[in-house]
Amino acid sequence: MIEVRRTRPLAIHVAAAMAITAIAATAVAQSPITDVAGSKDPAGVKRYEGSSIIGYKFEKFGEHTFLLGPLSTTTGKPVPTKSHRAEGQRTRLVYVAPEGRSPLEVLRNYEQELTKSGFSVAYRCAAAECGVGYLADSYLYTTESRLSNYPAKGTSGSLPPGQVTEYAFSSAADQRLLVAKRSGAPGEAWISVYVAMGAFAAVKETVNHPLVLLDLVEAAGMEAKMVTVDAGSMAKDIASSGHVALYGILFDTDKADIKAESASTIAEIAKYLKRTRR
Repeated sequence: MIEVRRTRPLAIHVAAAMAITAIAATAVAQSPITDVAGSKDPAGVKRYEGSSIIGYKFEKFGEHTFLLGPLSTTTGKPVPTKSHRAEGQRTRLVYVAPEGRSPLEVLRNYEQELTKSGFSVAYRCAAAECGVGYLADSYLYTTESRLSNYPAKGTSGSLPPGQVTEYAFSSAADQRLLVAKRSGAPGEAWISVYVAMGAFAAVKETVNHPLVLLDLVEAAGMEAKMVTVDAGSMAKDIASSGHVALYGILFDTDKADIKAESASTIAEIAKYLKRTRR
């Protein structure tokens, strides 16, 4: 007969398993909110571990003004003392980082990763160095540029769904800004990383969580979408409808002189006219 006894190691394994389960349950309970639908991290730019995307906008071709100096309020309205406007593929995101982390720690992590990716710091500031008390509400995240596509689902204090992201930076504390530029491969890019501690009571999801506003513009050619004409299409349109719409004939303001950029269109008109004379 074989006798099987439960030994102490089994009890230890069971206790360890229970501990792991408890830790996992706690992790789930404290896990950040889910990413907004359709959002994603920009290629080559990592997010801070445990962060969630609550605001997202992507443009194939857009623009953004990057601060290279503090804001001046001498005119009553915050104005950059120095800046750079970049055009290209633009991504704007708002992240909520895990509670218990400081804006400084989050920003230093971004700086370290960006340096590894070939970026060099162009400007940085913290608190009053930035020129205003609340940099996001005063300039970076004003009414015209706020994102409001995260569905709150009634979890916020007094805000309706969709406005968690819009007011996330209200009264944000411990603000810090980093602007960096990449000049080499895979192409020129500018990035702004603003981090502050959420403090607006009406947005429960963000209170005491570092918030990250990230703006990235990567060099990209604008798609040429203007209608062009050629001799063949002119002949087809005139044959079918008796007329043709011509684009690309440009004039200087208040002048009859045709601009040099019109040369290709003029050449196609000439081709069409030569064909009809035969």
